[in-house]
Amino acid sequence: MTKGISVRYLNKSFGRFKLQNINVEMPRGYVTAIIGNNGAGKTSLLKCITGSYVPDSGVIEFGVPKKYGRIGVVFDECPYPPTMKIEILSRTMNKIFDDWDNARFEELCRDYGIDRSSKVGALSRGMRMKLQIAVMLSHGTDYLILDEPTSGLDPEAREEFLGLLRDYVSDEERTLVISSHMTSDLEKIADQIVLMIDGKVILCQDRVSLLEEYGIVKVSNESAIDDGFIIGTSEGEFGITALIKDRKTFSESHPDLVVDDASLEDIVVYHMKGRRT
Repeated sequence: MTKGISVRYLNKSFGRFKLQNINVEMPRGYVTAIIGNNGAGKTSLLKCITGSYVPDSGVIEFGVPKKYGRIGVVFDECPYPPTMKIEILSRTMNKIFDDWDNARFEELCRDYGIDRSSKVGALSRGMRMKLQIAVMLSHGTDYLILDEPTSGLDPEAREEFLGLLRDYVSDEERTLVISSHMTSDLEKIADQIVLMIDGKVILCQDRVSLLEEYGIVKVSNESAIDDGFIIGTSEGEFGITALIKDRKTFSESHPDLVVDDASLEDIVVYHMKGRRT
């Protein structure tokens, strides 16, 4: 793996909440997805990477030197002045970025249904998100950092956008980091999953092996499962549902139990449940 973004021993305090001893490698050519509950620290970590926040300690290194204009960023709030017209925004970006591609921007605006004569503030939340994406994809970057980029997009637009993200890293020279609650989207495009809970990285693993390692088991009684396999459980009308790890070994030691596939959403939810018990 070629180094894209390396975060080592990062700490950042926000009063009562802290990012604590974050260590994660985000390789070049990979889509690294950061998942977790609300308040886990996903956005805070991304803002440390982009330079919006200065860590209290730790190191963030970039495989390709970080240069002005070479990081594309999409956050959940549109940063452009609400009174600015889209066509003026394009002219402004042309002055900011040496490699601004106005034809590409116009094409994306048409594809996303963005009226270039409109003002930013007149757009819906979903359309403002599309506008950020159009800007991001209209100039050259070495890194893309995205926080909830598909929020407000309809299913067809989301599918198209996910394809653009895969294309972005296809040459294996660029790095993409995305945080999203749409875990079904991440299951389609992510190469690596970083799970954060309460300001800590709980796991960092490639998506395929992660989904192979975990499983969902339903039993009438929790005692039917060895504690060493259980990540978290929930109790329902018909018994216990548990997220288990080391699926292969579990199946060998519990041949009478059916193990279903776990989703990324299951992994987040049951890790949270396990930490509350």
